[in-house]
Order: sequence, then structure tokens, then C-alpha cells
Amino acid sequence: WNGIGTIASATGDHRTALQMYQKALVIRRAHPGDRANLATLLSNLGGVYKNLGDKPKAIETMEEALALQRLVGNPDRIARFLNNLSAVHMLSGNYQRALELSTESF
Repeated sequence: WNGIGTIASATGDHRTALQMYQKALVIRRAHPGDRANLATLLSNLGGVYKNLGDKPKAIETMEEALALQRLVGNPDRIARFLNNLSAVHMLSGNYQRALELSTESF
């Protein structure tokens, strides 16, 4: 489901991407041992929420993804997730939080 969601998102079919990522999330949460892949899935899902205009849900989902990625400890991915979250805060008009997140990503 995750792969189909990625393709749907890349082609602009965000509603289908949302459905596919949600299905993948149910499966991934049932087998929570792989935090890195769960974090990536949540980040992708947050991006879809952003593209659909649901900024509060995008922030919530991306914050969960970031928290998991911090547990995994991959600095490059943490930086990427911080920048993604920063972009949503910018779209929401929360420039101070966006700046904080961007600064932390360095």
C-alpha cells in the first residue's frame, strides 16, 4: 500500500495516496518493530495531508514521524523531517516555529 501511495502522491492523486498510506499505516502499526519505516510512512502521510490543505493534521502526523525518527537516530532524516515540518508551519503562518525547526535542522 505504501508504494501505491507514493505513486499516487507523485502523480497528484492525493486522495488515493491518503487511502493507500492509511492502509499501510494500519499494517505498520500492527508490526511496530521497524521505527524507521513507520517514521517515513508517517512523513509521507503528513505530506499528503499538507497537499490536501489539512495543515493541522499534517503537523500532527509529521511531529509523530519526527519523534520516531529521533528515536531511530538518523541525522540526515531528522534534518529532512524538520524541514518538512517547517514548511507546513510556514504555510500555516507560524513563521517563528518554522524558523526554529529550520534552524534545528542544521
